[in-house]
Amino acid sequence: MTIEPAPATASPGPAQPGTPAPASVILEKDQRLSGSMLWKIQRSFFDAEGVRGWREGTIPQYITTNAFIARAYARVALGWLRDCQAAGLDPDQPIYIIELGSGSGRFAHGFLKYLFAWLDALWPGRLQVRYVLTDFTDSNISYWRSHPSFEPWLQAGRLDFASFDAARDNQIVLSRSGDVLAPGAVKNPLMAIANYVLDTLPQDAFTVHGGKLFESVITVASTQEEPDLLAPGLLERIQVSHSDRPLEGDYYAEPVFNHILAGYRERLGHASLLFPVAALTCLANLERIAGGRVLFLAGDKGYHSASHIIEVGDPGYVVHGGCFSMMVSFHTLGQYVLDRGGLFLSTAHQHNSLDVCAFLLGPGGYPETRLAYEDSIERGGPDDFFLMKRALGKAGEKLTVEEILGCLRLSGWDPDTLVGHAPRLLEALHDGEPGLHQDVLWAVRQAWDMYYPIGERPDLAFAAGLLLNTIRYYPEARRYLTWSLERYGPDADTLFNLALCHHNLRDLPAALACVKRALDLEPNFEEARDLRIRIEAELALEARPATA
Repeated sequence: MTIEPAPATASPGPAQPGTPAPASVILEKDQRLSGSMLWKIQRSFFDAEGVRGWREGTIPQYITTNAFIARAYARVALGWLRDCQAAGLDPDQPIYIIELGSGSGRFAHGFLKYLFAWLDALWPGRLQVRYVLTDFTDSNISYWRSHPSFEPWLQAGRLDFASFDAARDNQIVLSRSGDVLAPGAVKNPLMAIANYVLDTLPQDAFTVHGGKLFESVITVASTQEEPDLLAPGLLERIQVSHSDRPLEGDYYAEPVFNHILAGYRERLGHASLLFPVAALTCLANLERIAGGRVLFLAGDKGYHSASHIIEVGDPGYVVHGGCFSMMVSFHTLGQYVLDRGGLFLSTAHQHNSLDVCAFLLGPGGYPETRLAYEDSIERGGPDDFFLMKRALGKAGEKLTVEEILGCLRLSGWDPDTLVGHAPRLLEALHDGEPGLHQDVLWAVRQAWDMYYPIGERPDLAFAAGLLLNTIRYYPEARRYLTWSLERYGPDADTLFNLALCHHNLRDLPAALACVKRALDLEPNFEEARDLRIRIEAELALEARPATA
């Protein structure tokens, strides 16, 4: 999918060097962006892909699903709950935390780990907090239902699921309890979380020239005839061009949306801007459901100041396999909230990869929420963690065991951080002091507790087994390696290391069985051949009859 802005005409211009040939078959012409066929392609991809998109890395996820961001959001949620409690709650009714577009469920797992541990320590049994994972894709909901990591919270009545289309639906029907979250039915304030969701929802595009507002309509064309407009790979063949046409009168049915647009027309001399109409509609629906008392916490690629609107320039589309994403104007969402007397929390600095903003509607100054946001997002937040992790990856070969363990503690025991540094950790452990072995064991156990497997490789269980093998915690290493085999199937490296565990625990028959299976998979596995010879020799020695 290539993007070719056309400020004055709707016809695609000449292809640039290194880009595909100009598209020739028009699929739609001069369409409002939010009504484009592009969004149908988007929905079709997510519906067909399911969790596989996250498992195989087609859909970006790490920056919004790691343990650090889960802990940061849980801190903000805890501050908000303190504010809600101070303002008064209905003790007989749940406080709902709704996650939009929950995807694989990995963020929810980390968030629940932190939040409920803190709630149980602070107010045991006093707050009825219920977390709801939502998505419009039924296969994702089925995946969450069967995932063993969620079972404790399901049994405790703290977790539920719902099919919810953030761009369309105005109520939420919980699949387990049957409760319906709709205007008038929700008695307590509501929190909503949206990570890497708003950038995939329908938007509109506008330009401002000389105090006048223009709608930026799009034309979609392909390099070939497209009998199936939802065919896989279609995004790779199409071009999108934009053209401006004067806008007269109100564009939206919602007066507040038109008021925000008018403000941009008056304040911006020359700019191109995206208008997150689906995100605004979603926020308005959540506001109605919650009776006007909402915390909306969102992380995405976007911008939260008017100056960034001018810097962004023409609308951009970033393709990820069979889907795409766009920048999100958090500034527009902030204007909506401010116009309604709410609070808009954003960072003073410009983010690098992830902009995290909070939108508060309802009475009160929310001091605890604002303090938690400043501490967990403004002063070293998820975007900063991602920068730090990337920098540490570049220095990976130079890190000591102590430095890697320090990174893990700062990360909130992020499993991906442990897996990423496992090769260096293994190398350093061979020369490290035995006193660090207990710290490594603790780090492995904590990362495992935060682990939410979705079937991706390399898996944490394999890395944990190697590390514990190295520091001679053989029984626990054996459990991790066995888990890896059960979940991922036969693997020569896993079988070989499991054979080493059995061998060191003097279970020679089990060791021999594992090493034979490893050699069946990789006959030229030299280390496995050597280990087999050694085990067979030891078994033969044990089988000799005792002599006088």
